[in-house]
Amino acid sequence: MVLQRTQSGRRAFTLIELLVVITIIALLISILLPALAGARAAAYAMREEAAGQQKGVAWHTYAVDNQDAAFTGYIPWAVGHLNNQITTKVWLHPDPWMHNFMVEGNVIKPGGLRFMGATGMPLDSLMIHKQTANDFRSRPNIPTQQNITWSPPTTLYDTDVGSLAAAMAYHHSLGMNSTYVGGSWHRGAMQGYQVASAANNWQARIGHPPRLWYVTHLHQVLKPDRLYVFASSRGVDVRTTGSFAGAGNYGRNPFNWTPGTAVVPGYWEVTPPRSGYPTNSTAMPAWPVSNSFSEISNPITYGYVHPRHARKAITVSIDGHVERNSLEQMRDMRRWANKADRPDWNFTP
Repeated sequence: MVLQRTQSGRRAFTLIELLVVITIIALLISILLPALAGARAAAYAMREEAAGQQKGVAWHTYAVDNQDAAFTGYIPWAVGHLNNQITTKVWLHPDPWMHNFMVEGNVIKPGGLRFMGATGMPLDSLMIHKQTANDFRSRPNIPTQQNITWSPPTTLYDTDVGSLAAAMAYHHSLGMNSTYVGGSWHRGAMQGYQVASAANNWQARIGHPPRLWYVTHLHQVLKPDRLYVFASSRGVDVRTTGSFAGAGNYGRNPFNWTPGTAVVPGYWEVTPPRSGYPTNSTAMPAWPVSNSFSEISNPITYGYVHPRHARKAITVSIDGHVERNSLEQMRDMRRWANKADRPDWNFTP
């Protein structure tokens, strides 16, 4: 065989040798890519677990600062506004971007932006998915109105569902079990709310029913190591609704979904596998019998829960410990409701 040589006399690679080398490189890449993808997925899950621990600590700190009161998931219309009473502070929390101002308006009815302002947690600790967090940062964030002379001064994010404020009001990586922890007005809590009574005392104005199915204060929790407070979530992008009053009725009802609708890896609430609880809005359906989760499905199918980590969701319990639970494990109602005494427990009015 005649060897090919370069002009300097050194032996060159043959075409067959080059093809063999390329084949080996392609084979190595095909072996390494799944491993790299697995490493990225594992890192994502670990980041979310760490964020869950931080959010659990922040949730507890809020309770300590507010006389043992659990954070409320969804508030009635009247406590989301000042009703033009410039001397009355009505359940407001700091603006996450302008700390000397309080936030009011439609954007604070769901719990996301209120939790962000009340705890001081930054965007990256609440939306763990980097691409989604970057998308949120690119959204405009100009208040509809600033009331500098009011006491306290307030900002109002009341019209643009495509704003950063709206995104953080509705989309956290870990949604809150507000149906049974803290209470949620659009899940039937606070039905005795009185606008006119005790104007400066929000705790007196809440109007909790005499028969509580939800935890209002930490000392009520029977088994803090078991009861969920947060879980991995997903929901239709609030930006697709067109307006706060649109498809979701200020967050009270599930946003419209059809195949292809933009879904965000995070939503402000997660709802339990069994229905039957009182509601001031559209009742959430019970989870389907099957545990066969599909990414191409309506987020309400499993109560906004998103088992995105090897078919498991990150969950945070009242005592702060973090787990990875499958949909099957999460069906146990004792993990959702403080008074549940069996896995298939159902609230009866």
